[in-house]
Amino acid sequence: MDIDIQAQIRALQTSVRRQRVVNLLLTGALAAAVCSLAPKLLEPPPAPAAPAQPPTCFDNLSCRRLTVVDQDGNARIVADAMLDGDVAIHVTDRNDRTRVSMGVSAIGDASVQCLDKDEQVRVGSMTNDDGEAISIWTDKTGSDRVTIGSFDDGKCELRCHDEKGKLRLTTGTNALGHAVRTTYDSNEQIRILGITTDGGAASQDWFDPDGTPRLRAMTTPSGAGGLVWFDLAGNARISAGTTSGNSAVMEWLDPKGEQRIAAGTEADGTVIREQSDPKPE
Repeated sequence: MDIDIQAQIRALQTSVRRQRVVNLLLTGALAAAVCSLAPKLLEPPPAPAAPAQPPTCFDNLSCRRLTVVDQDGNARIVADAMLDGDVAIHVTDRNDRTRVSMGVSAIGDASVQCLDKDEQVRVGSMTNDDGEAISIWTDKTGSDRVTIGSFDDGKCELRCHDEKGKLRLTTGTNALGHAVRTTYDSNEQIRILGITTDGGAASQDWFDPDGTPRLRAMTTPSGAGGLVWFDLAGNARISAGTTSGNSAVMEWLDPKGEQRIAAGTEADGTVIREQSDPKPE
């Protein structure tokens, strides 16, 4: 077989020239990539992140007005020392409505108020410099409904009002240690008055709409018990009761309070009957 040496040489030269072109293209692409990355490669390495700083703490902070805000920047707590000597703290909800207020006045009265969503005071409590303490509950219209108080004279009392703010019930103790309960009609007239004394006696009076007593029930520490009926003028006219010795007596009185008829039984069963004429003028 004849070999064409010249043809092989030409083919080899062509292949070498092609390889040179490819090498030049690869070299150009590599140079372009290196040029584009060179600025970043020459940049200094980033500085390490600074450690997180702890929140600033103060051992002593003095100011006349302090406002605490939430994450949205809304004022939620405001503490204020006013020029007239009053100090107060107000707490608001997310809708900027005051819901709690507390403070001390310049004369020494301390108070706390709780408000509803309409910023109407619903519960208020206060103590004054004299030692009295009072709490008031109101309805949505602002009318007082319940009042509880402790006073410097030793009296402690609870008062209940109707929806119109009129007093209807009071109960409490006085400085003598007596427990007292009073109920009122819609005109704030006393209708029932009950008392238990420190010594153990107890009584309850019923009044008509004019305030005149009409009936009284009572017991004594010794065990006696009785009832008294009054006329329209408030005069005792009939009384009935039992004694600690188990006697039972009933009396009828004239308008002047003088006994006219008496009847009863003794503990041994003896019957008592008495009748008297009115005394001469």
